[in-house]
Amino acid sequence: MTELIKLEKVYKEGELQLENLDFEVFYNMLWVMAKTANYEIKPPLEWLDEFEELPILEILPEVMELLTGLMKTTKKK
Repeated sequence: MTELIKLEKVYKEGELQLENLDFEVFYNMLWVMAKTANYEIKPPLEWLDEFEELPILEILPEVMELLTGLMKTTKKK
């Protein structure tokens, strides 16, 4: 959760301080999302190797929308 909060902060503030993020966590979350959509994808490292370059800045808005939706609570205060 800590990495998700960091990622959300970087995204919302528009500051690309990506060096402060643990990308292994981020890549694993992306893989889980991809695996949910397609059960036939390869294991995480093999899947990542298929990309010449992962377009993080292009996919970040959609990923953040999905992750933000997951982190919202329905419990009333």
